[in-house]
Amino acid sequence: MTSAPTGSLHRLSDPASGASLEVPSYFERIEGPESIGIVAAVVPWDWPDAFRPNLNLRVDPATPDRCTPDQHATRLVAESLELGLHVAAYDLFPSRAGGHGRRIVSIFPAMGTTIVQLQYAEVRGSSLVTLTAQHDAGKYATGSAIFEHAVASLEVPAGGQEVTPDPGGLPRLDETLRARGEELPDLSGIRSAQRYVPSGPRLRPVDVDALHAGRAPKEETADESAPLRAAGLAGRRGRLTGEGDTLSRLLTRPARTISVDGSYGDRGGSLHCSQSPDLAVIVATRPPDPAVDGFGDTAAVEDDRRLAVDMVPTDSAAVAIARWVGLAPAWTVSLDDDGPSQLPSDTVRARLADPATPVPDGASGQLAELWSQRWFVWSARSSTADGWLMVTTESAGLHRIEYDGPRARLVPVPTEVALRYLLVLAGFEVGARL
Repeated sequence: MTSAPTGSLHRLSDPASGASLEVPSYFERIEGPESIGIVAAVVPWDWPDAFRPNLNLRVDPATPDRCTPDQHATRLVAESLELGLHVAAYDLFPSRAGGHGRRIVSIFPAMGTTIVQLQYAEVRGSSLVTLTAQHDAGKYATGSAIFEHAVASLEVPAGGQEVTPDPGGLPRLDETLRARGEELPDLSGIRSAQRYVPSGPRLRPVDVDALHAGRAPKEETADESAPLRAAGLAGRRGRLTGEGDTLSRLLTRPARTISVDGSYGDRGGSLHCSQSPDLAVIVATRPPDPAVDGFGDTAAVEDDRRLAVDMVPTDSAAVAIARWVGLAPAWTVSLDDDGPSQLPSDTVRARLADPATPVPDGASGQLAELWSQRWFVWSARSSTADGWLMVTTESAGLHRIEYDGPRARLVPVPTEVALRYLLVLAGFEVGARL
């Protein structure tokens, strides 16, 4: 949990439902859809070209197909995916009424930056409660504090009797957690629903080298179908166009860089992001993990080796990186409940090199399950921030590998924490004030 918001607070109420919550005094009600009980935003707002932090609360009647916290929250996830948001985290979140609601954390590009959307889903009596807050990623800490205080202060009048759920409409359960006596939804399908789909040209490595050099060989651009010419990046004599020249400058004189490397079995790949204050160019191979590979089918090996080159606003690059590494909701499970918390470093390195490496002696059931799954191993670093070495699996969650001399640990990492790490790598100071 983050610290409480600073400054004076006031309570906003929805006359229709009787629901209310506390927000900072600089959040005031603004016009919004009639279906939403409370719509609030920062007032005054004198920056029309910047994203305006906002928050809304709606209370709807529960129905048999949407009357449990996970029914409600997984439907919100589906709605976010349909709108093109990248859903990064889904977790339990304490409710003022006791028990837990659900928190969903998503990101999306807008107005030249990365926007963070925080949602809280709860069922109180016969009412569905949805609280949504949006803010620039650079204001993550302050926005999270406001969101968390709003959830903690949320008052909803007691409604009618609870609605009985339709058994056919309940989310599929996570079998690993079910075996431990926890009934929580299976989140593994979210990763493949938000693949990395580049929008820019697919270039050969020699074409990217030409962009680095600032000029393509004439013989490479004499044909109109040559990749650099077809993409509008070079003319017939090899001279770069305006867009090609911009890409060349970004690649050769970046203000900062981000590098991501990944492997999945015998498949390897990388993403490199060169950032200027305003624009960034992303050069990426196919994501090694087939679950998030959105490159599409290719007709030949030559095409399969091409690099996707995208130019985006610098502050929206984080979304592309999150998609390439497949950051998505996953339950965090401790590995050392009944086994060693540390392993020999050589054993972990052996597992990274060979998936057939035997499970360590005395391993807990959770570690044995992680060990037996396919690993997507990835590392991310920037020219201004240290990197992490991460392991993503289908159903055992996300783990960071930490080496300490002869010993190593596989540390479970909540995906919301991993999101904040990627935002810092992308250049955001996540503690900026609203």
